[in-house]
Amino acid sequence: MTDPKASWCRRRSTLTGCRVRAAVVMLGLAAFAHGVSVLPVAAQESWNPFNDLAPPSPGLRRAQRPAGDARPPLGPLDDARSGAQPLPPDTSVGPGVFAPREAVDRSDLPSLTPGEGPGPGSTAAGGSAVDPAVLAKLSAEIQVPTASIALSRLLVRLIGPRGLVETPSIEGLGSRSALLYRAGRVRDADRVATEAASREPVSGHTGAALNALRARLGLAVGDRERACSAAQALVQAGAELPAALAAEGIVIQGYCGAAGGNATAAGLAASLGREQGGVSPVVLAALEAAGAGESVELGAGGQRVGIIEWRLAETVGKIHPAALPLNRFEPAALVAVAQSNVAAPSQRVLAVEAAARINAVEPSVLAEVYRQQSFSAADLAQGPSAKTEAWARRAFLFKAAEAERTPSKRTRLVRAALDDARRAGIYVQTAAAFERIVEEVKPVAEVGWFAETAVEVMLAAGRIEDARRWAQFGAEPRVTADRPQASLSHWVALIDIGDPAMRGGRGASLASVEELALRGRFTPEGLHRLATVLDALDYNVPVRLWEAASRAPQPTSGHLPATGVLSELQEAARRKDLVRTVSLVFKTLGVDGPEGAHMIALGDTIRALKRAGLEQDARAVATEALFALWPRAQSS
Repeated sequence: MTDPKASWCRRRSTLTGCRVRAAVVMLGLAAFAHGVSVLPVAAQESWNPFNDLAPPSPGLRRAQRPAGDARPPLGPLDDARSGAQPLPPDTSVGPGVFAPREAVDRSDLPSLTPGEGPGPGSTAAGGSAVDPAVLAKLSAEIQVPTASIALSRLLVRLIGPRGLVETPSIEGLGSRSALLYRAGRVRDADRVATEAASREPVSGHTGAALNALRARLGLAVGDRERACSAAQALVQAGAELPAALAAEGIVIQGYCGAAGGNATAAGLAASLGREQGGVSPVVLAALEAAGAGESVELGAGGQRVGIIEWRLAETVGKIHPAALPLNRFEPAALVAVAQSNVAAPSQRVLAVEAAARINAVEPSVLAEVYRQQSFSAADLAQGPSAKTEAWARRAFLFKAAEAERTPSKRTRLVRAALDDARRAGIYVQTAAAFERIVEEVKPVAEVGWFAETAVEVMLAAGRIEDARRWAQFGAEPRVTADRPQASLSHWVALIDIGDPAMRGGRGASLASVEELALRGRFTPEGLHRLATVLDALDYNVPVRLWEAASRAPQPTSGHLPATGVLSELQEAARRKDLVRTVSLVFKTLGVDGPEGAHMIALGDTIRALKRAGLEQDARAVATEALFALWPRAQSS
């Protein structure tokens, strides 16, 4: 008799200075009081000021300017001085989609056995500290931000403020902070940079790199005074610095001057930046416009809109909603728009939704911006009309659900909001944003039809046991006054897959999934993804489920990494080299994460994470890969 698992496996493909000193004097005369930076040189997509510490050449240094204007993505802002409403805290690895609440620290990693590592950069229990050069290489290789919530949280777990890596050197901490900054996790980046600044005082190029990093992060988290102080230190040391850092200080000081009420300072900084070289033409144009008191043109020529352009536009205060091409905004600028008192309500909501889509903000921030929108009590009671714009309808439904006390009405509002969020491409993030609202709903017969939605919300929010409670409530078919209810027992299986504590056992809940597979409720792609995930997690897969997968057409689409990456990934995992493993996981899954990865890449990623000791992250990747394809009840 043919082994169905072996048959299914065989069907898989086999892939195994005087100018600068003058600038200091002139900027000082301009009385710059209070900034954010732009990266003025090449390689902005892998920005790390600690990588540019070579001794400067004498005389005026002009950096080579890259084609286009691609600055690194930034993340959440909370600039109370801008007059905007502050956003709630953006936790390091807070509750969110496919991320259980249980904290994980170094003690959760396996001890190393003789002959099994650690490899370069390993940080498993008992492992060595990470070499700064390894982290610098990681910072340059990883593509961020990512559409995958699981990968975004994995990165923060690895190199965040309480991350699994150990980096005693300032250079190592700086590289960690720079990568988090590019990933859009600016508050996490700022905490790491603060740790670096608390070490022994440093000077020279390392001190300048730290100043450049803290200047960016200072304004990004709402501390403009600190940002401008760090930028001023950069400008004053300009003659001894690499061109990139010197130009950085000039540009930041230009914004600081404009924000402090001296518009002329912005124009002066533009002139100095042009002479210094290496400053983006888009930023120069923004500085000049601000200096002349004119509107700052955002996204001209299809260029990306960075935080400096947005802050300059905000300072001038001449912004029309139609002038905000949000599809070109970087994450930090998106979140700045979301909290701005200058942007229109539509732009605030659309901006925070765009930031949530790339995981630059937590769902709690999305919820808070929805909550800040204004609707009258009469409007909330009447409901959205056919003329209500999509962005307003989503905010409206959130506020209405939050205000509603009747469970039957509240549940319908939540369901309507999530249906709208699915069309907007932010279903999971919005589901997690409804966590507190759904938490107040009790699983009773009156709202029995809502059980599946509650499971999705709680699973998205990382509330494993609450999701399990709702799934068990809906496990038995029932008929309510509204409609017949299908069993939700198959959701218990997905909850078990995502539970790192494996409280549901290994494969014990798969009988209902097997039944759905035989009834054709899984798509061919869904069947193969399910078989891939279960196999990678070492589940005891029911024979008939293997048979169904072996009969289904095998998907050939999805991201596959370059030749050799998969073998490197397995070797890094074997050596418990966490830094290298995570870097290769990003390469293996691609920018779309588990949902867009080829079946082979998905399975190998889960196995590698497990072998490296990152069981929680392996299960988060597995859950994310299946969530969108999981069969929903026909009555929903």
